[in-house]
Amino acid sequence: MTEPIKLIGCIVNRGKGESVVKLCAKENVAFHILLLGRGTADSQTLSLLGIGDKEKDIAFLSVAESRIGELMQKLTDELRLDKPGNGIAFSIPFSAIASQLTSYEILAGNLEHRDMPDITTGAEKIARAVKKKQQKIRNKRQQRRETKQGGDKE
Repeated sequence: MTEPIKLIGCIVNRGKGESVVKLCAKENVAFHILLLGRGTADSQTLSLLGIGDKEKDIAFLSVAESRIGELMQKLTDELRLDKPGNGIAFSIPFSAIASQLTSYEILAGNLEHRDMPDITTGAEKIARAVKKKQQKIRNKRQQRRETKQGGDKE
């Protein structure tokens, strides 16, 4: 049986994406892509979050599930992702973007353009997952504030 594929996403400051590409070459990651991104947050929000620049490099790597931990650690070490403001890396199942069979066929180059799935649904799934995670974070923060306020009243 074929090992599941996961997609690693890595968002770093502009210019640092080249380090991701070099790491991919060193680690024999056959499929990766580097994109240029631009954030939409205003300067006040960026300042509040401690983020300097809106210009970002966005890398996507397709790797076997068994290598996720190893590669995430190497990305963290190489790009110092454990330090605030240096970037973020995350992984999702490739099947979250398209059906698993189709995903493997895409990577193998076995599909013609007309056979390509509509990845809008994959993008929507990612957006929903991000919003859900953000809501969980907001809820936890609200609970902490309420707990702290309740303790202050006593």
